[in-house]
Amino acid sequence: MGILARPLDTWREDDKEKLAEKIDKLCKQENITQIILGLAKSLYGTEQNIRMTHAYQLADILKEKGYIIHYIDERFSSKEAADILRNQGQKSKNYKDKKDAVAACVILQQFLDTKR
Repeated sequence: MGILARPLDTWREDDKEKLAEKIDKLCKQENITQIILGLAKSLYGTEQNIRMTHAYQLADILKEKGYIIHYIDERFSSKEAADILRNQGQKSKNYKDKKDAVAACVILQQFLDTKR
């Protein structure tokens, strides 16, 4: 039997320290020791500089807290999430936050599938 990803929380936070604290709190509550971090890449697979810098800075903070960080390409995860929500009958104007949670699940599921 495989493992299925499930959404937890999504946050919009520009302050990487505050975001790291929120992640740390959730990880402690859920007994999580490893974090999957989606990397924003262009259609051609190159890293998008500013978003990548923020992701790596966040990863460094979380590594200092003792977490193991895994990186995965997040290209197309938002589109796949939108497709999933649309197939469930969701209206596009109502699913921005849901789309982020579903996209996170897509990224996590991709990671889990590589570990089989």
